[in-house]
Amino acid sequence: MCVESLIASGQYDARSLCPWIVRCTYRIFQFKPLEKLQRMVEPLRVGDCYGYDSFLHVRLLLLATLITVGSDTLRPVSPDLTLPSGIGTLDRLLMGGLHDGQFTHVFGEAASGKTTLALQFVSAACRLGIRTILVNSESSSPIERLEQVTGKEFRSLEDSVRILVPKDFDEQATVIDDLELYARTGTGLVVVDTLTRLYRVVAEDKKSAYAAHRELNRQAGVLKGLAKHRGMAVLVLNQVRGRVDQDTGFEPVARNIMEYWGDFGIKMHVGGAPGERVLERVFPEGDYSKCILYMTSSGFTAVRDEKKQ
Repeated sequence: MCVESLIASGQYDARSLCPWIVRCTYRIFQFKPLEKLQRMVEPLRVGDCYGYDSFLHVRLLLLATLITVGSDTLRPVSPDLTLPSGIGTLDRLLMGGLHDGQFTHVFGEAASGKTTLALQFVSAACRLGIRTILVNSESSSPIERLEQVTGKEFRSLEDSVRILVPKDFDEQATVIDDLELYARTGTGLVVVDTLTRLYRVVAEDKKSAYAAHRELNRQAGVLKGLAKHRGMAVLVLNQVRGRVDQDTGFEPVARNIMEYWGDFGIKMHVGGAPGERVLERVFPEGDYSKCILYMTSSGFTAVRDEKKQ
């Protein structure tokens, strides 16, 4: 389907199509940096919208790069794509959901539901046709829980979810450095569960603690760069350590690093009622900075199921 036909159908306007063309071209042909391709298309802007004549030139650009646009694979992408979880209170806390180009940091005590929260977004991405890379450094596999949250067998999700399992902190560094190579066309979400588990193993040795801290900072920077330059949402889960001067008694591991690179900071802890989890947005500041969710066998819900309780 040609660009003019898409516009004429009324389903897509020129303004929404051009960001998609930039993203599609970049993801298929690995243009580096993204701004280079944007500069090729940006001069084609006519006033506040992309006019018909400019799209003739865009079509020539597509032909020159040998891209075939099919109507069955078309998904308009705005410059600020937001991936909603499908849970109203959670999406409101996150100002719409996970944001394209931003680094979201979630930390909480053990069994607070960090992994389930991440898989909630993986499930949402699958429903929207967005591929996910899941870097899992935890000792347990996320596949069973992913099947519970999505309601599907993993074999039907393999094309949408790629799971990478580093065995140590050095291997984690390699995996994070190579994420661009693992990102297939349509990859829009990267989840790291958790970024600091293997780091803590190395940091226990005082001789290697400083080098490990620097390496963790570098890895977080790579993830932030991936989000910004590849137009992906990055969700990083983090462990916590005790701190007596806080009401909740804990703070995130490597707090300074996470606050420096993070665009959103979410704290999770277990609530007083069965299955209750309390989420607080630490940053950025704003209205509606706290919400309550309830853990179920199939993920989180905003309403407590009294029958099951």
